[in-house]
Amino acid sequence: EEPDHPLDTLLRHWADRKLPQWYYYLTGGATLLPAIKKNLGPENGEAPEVRPVAVGDVLRRTFERAVWERSRPAITAALLPQQLGVGLPSGCQKQIWIAHLLQEMASLGAEDENGDFSRFANWVFVKLDQKNAHNSYKRAAAQRALDAIPKASAFARVHYATNVHAPALVSHIHGKAVKVCESIEGGQQGSPLVPPAYGAVLNPILKNLDSKLGEDGLVRAIQDDILVVGEPAQVFAHLDSLIEELKEIGGELAQGRGKNSIY
Repeated sequence: EEPDHPLDTLLRHWADRKLPQWYYYLTGGATLLPAIKKNLGPENGEAPEVRPVAVGDVLRRTFERAVWERSRPAITAALLPQQLGVGLPSGCQKQIWIAHLLQEMASLGAEDENGDFSRFANWVFVKLDQKNAHNSYKRAAAQRALDAIPKASAFARVHYATNVHAPALVSHIHGKAVKVCESIEGGQQGSPLVPPAYGAVLNPILKNLDSKLGEDGLVRAIQDDILVVGEPAQVFAHLDSLIEELKEIGGELAQGRGKNSIY
């Protein structure tokens, strides 16, 4: 990082609260749009699932995007190879192709007369999906994880200035602003800061499990979608501890058909 770069100077003033208070109100707020994720309908007595997507103003999003672009190489390098959903183009495609590759290895190993790939023949694939992960992760834990990444101080400072506090959620009804509640955890979906912050808070958990599996498996993730691959005994032995570690950062496995699967 270049200490004399104008962006660095602005970041320091932003994070140190040296800018006028109106500037934080101007750039820190966002309109929440209630996007319906699943329309369950009245016949089953359940309300639709609504996901609040944050739409910030042009100045805020431009600034956050600029901060992310400067910190992208350092953060991406720190999260690889386990987290493929931060800073990589077509990350989902990479994950899908890894799964296909391992499935092909298992298939070939079962049929190959030389047995070169036989050790992969009985591997299992466990796909885990978390419930509203971006809305519930602990921001303070994400801040500690970002602070620990070398050369990511600019991103960490802005995350601290704009995300660690508890902003108020305000509803505008008939032109009158009414405070509904305070946001104490999670990030604003739609903000460029959220995917890297969530990737950072999940990163130690992924790396810890990957290390435990060693040559008997691997762990990869696209944001909150986690794929655990390996020897059945090894994988299943660590799933309970993985679920408990996710709870410590505010995570919870999603419930419902197709959310969590074993292949």
